[in-house]
Amino acid sequence: MTDYTTMTPQISFDAIHNEAFKHVLVETLKEQELVDQFCRLYKCEKPKPRSHPLEEMVDQITGFRQHQWNEFFKQFIPFVHRVVYMPLLCQLDNQG
Repeated sequence: MTDYTTMTPQISFDAIHNEAFKHVLVETLKEQELVDQFCRLYKCEKPKPRSHPLEEMVDQITGFRQHQWNEFFKQFIPFVHRVVYMPLLCQLDNQG
């Protein structure tokens, strides 16, 4: 299986500077089924909200929460770029 979760310089650049890609990324995060299946296939986990505010505070203070998000996005951003954004971009190019 092709590794769709390798961060490249181009993907990093697009994640920071490309408004269209950032929009696609935000919209894909709203699609819970896509996120769930991504996590299942790539054996990663999107950080879940804590049930108690104290747990949430401890996670934030210790940096654990940020670490969880970093690990998730390290795989999710390249996946979205290659599997969602690039095909959409090619589709738009072919229509024009």
